[in-house]
Amino acid sequence: MGIFWSILKAYEEIGLYSFLSNILCLFLQLILLIILISLGVGTDSIIFSYLIGYGIIFFISLIICKYKIPEIFKKPNLNLNEKSNIRKEFFAYSLPIVLLDLSSILFSYADSFFIGYFLNADKVGIYNAAVPIAALLLIVPSLFTQLFFPLITREFSKGNKEIIEQLSRQVSKWIFVLNLPLFILFVLFPGAIINTLFGAEYLLAENSLRFLAAGIFFYSSFSIIPENLLYMVGKSKIIMLNKLISVGINIALCIILIPRFGMEGAAIAIMTSYVCLGTLDMIQSISKTGIIPIRRKMFRIVLVALTSAAILLTLRGFIKLNLISIILLAVFFFLLYIVLILATKSLDENDLMILKTIKLKILSSSQNKKIFK
Repeated sequence: MGIFWSILKAYEEIGLYSFLSNILCLFLQLILLIILISLGVGTDSIIFSYLIGYGIIFFISLIICKYKIPEIFKKPNLNLNEKSNIRKEFFAYSLPIVLLDLSSILFSYADSFFIGYFLNADKVGIYNAAVPIAALLLIVPSLFTQLFFPLITREFSKGNKEIIEQLSRQVSKWIFVLNLPLFILFVLFPGAIINTLFGAEYLLAENSLRFLAAGIFFYSSFSIIPENLLYMVGKSKIIMLNKLISVGINIALCIILIPRFGMEGAAIAIMTSYVCLGTLDMIQSISKTGIIPIRRKMFRIVLVALTSAAILLTLRGFIKLNLISIILLAVFFFLLYIVLILATKSLDENDLMILKTIKLKILSSSQNKKIFK
């Protein structure tokens, strides 16, 4: 199933890929879970709903690929030498990615493992309340990179470096613009957010959330696009080495910091390793591609965000925090952030063109609905 989803992404069928992976798959598993529970299957309903759901989606993905991209099922007309060369290139590119996936698992779970080893299971549970909240900062880059990577690989095959450079800077800027206000809210209101989502017993993780959010924000802003550029030029070994270095730093810092600082030590270790990974990816990407995926107006956006945060902090002193006030403050902060971005002209012509295109699409879809009615 994963192979067919990757094929859909590679052929820029992002709508189909997103529908299958983010909507239909989850919907089917939920419906199957409800049906199996009602039939009295019990807790095994969870297992079978996953298994049957993925099985159905596998066959749907296969049929869609056969219908939309029939050429991938044709037998290739290659001689033995060509097949051998392709096989060598495939393994040379793919084996480092296998090791990269293994190192990513170590990277993701090292902090929880060492918290459990040096502290106790309760602290692991409290700490892991902060992890999924900070991981929300990965949603925006994952949405953009679904289309970004197929686009840059296509343009790379055509030798269009200028287009790749423009795309890289534009996507980096949008990820930065959309993630920055969320990151600031995580830093300013970690306790309120954790208390709202998990309860007061998890408030010990509020400082951990600050450090985790800082690390993931740096990674999403300065590492994900450079990583994609390195994949584009076939430098998977460099990506693997960068990740292994960051994993080593993470493990070493966890061993040093957790016994002294507890959960905050684990979060600092993760933050530091993310910063190191982002720095390495950025340096290597610039060295191998000559592309710097940063726009100067991103510094102006930082000033806008800091101004909005200062006003928010001033208001916070006069308002008692509860669920409603937090929501109102967050809405006010986002609106102020948007207004200041527009007022300071932090968006360039490319940004405005994208917004205009989105607006036209929304208007055209609404007009079509009226005609249909």
